[in-house]
Amino acid sequence: MAAVMLVASLCVNVGAESIEDTAKAIDSGKKVSFTPEVGTIWGAPCYDYKVVLSEKGTLKLTFNTQSEKTCVEVMDSNGNRIELSDSDVTTGRVSSGKITSIHWNTNVEKFSGKLYYKSLKKGTYYVRIYNANLSYDVNGKLSVSFKYPQKTEEEASSGTISCLSVALKKGESLQLGAVIEGEGTVGWSSSKKSVAAVSSDGKITAKSEGTATIEAKLGSSSVKIKIKVTE
Repeated sequence: MAAVMLVASLCVNVGAESIEDTAKAIDSGKKVSFTPEVGTIWGAPCYDYKVVLSEKGTLKLTFNTQSEKTCVEVMDSNGNRIELSDSDVTTGRVSSGKITSIHWNTNVEKFSGKLYYKSLKKGTYYVRIYNANLSYDVNGKLSVSFKYPQKTEEEASSGTISCLSVALKKGESLQLGAVIEGEGTVGWSSSKKSVAAVSSDGKITAKSEGTATIEAKLGSSSVKIKIKVTE
């Protein structure tokens, strides 16, 4: 997997304003890998990500790192830090709080585990990761996976299509047809013949200004189209 290097200004003053400019949008289910640079007494290079929760839920971060100590901060869109809710550690340990520190296991020099930020409201959040080793020249590879409530554009669309619509001018006509499966004859009808009439073969004639619904019916199935007639 390609390394993602998001080196911003040193992590001294953390806030939504600075993160908005440096954060990389990351989809749920995605994983990034990089080697975080070692910090100094002035701070450490930050690796910033943006997640957008489509509904209330949990943000889960799955870490595997060979850095001795890594810090993780999660903030809302106003820059308020979100406190860690829970963790599930396989190797290493976690110091929880609004700034969470993950520490490797000194024997295997590795941290492996999950961080949970629960009951987050729908909205935008920022994740900031940085190497907290100030006195050790330890900057091993780090990978993190993101998991949170996210809907596709199709899933996010709550509306439904009730029928199609066509605009005609008075006196105009339009020939409709129907694709059928099986056998049978399509029946055509108009909800308001004085506005738009329809023949037995599906030809619509615009009569007067207004709106009418044309229905094509075959057995128990039907399709409707709304006709708007203008002068």
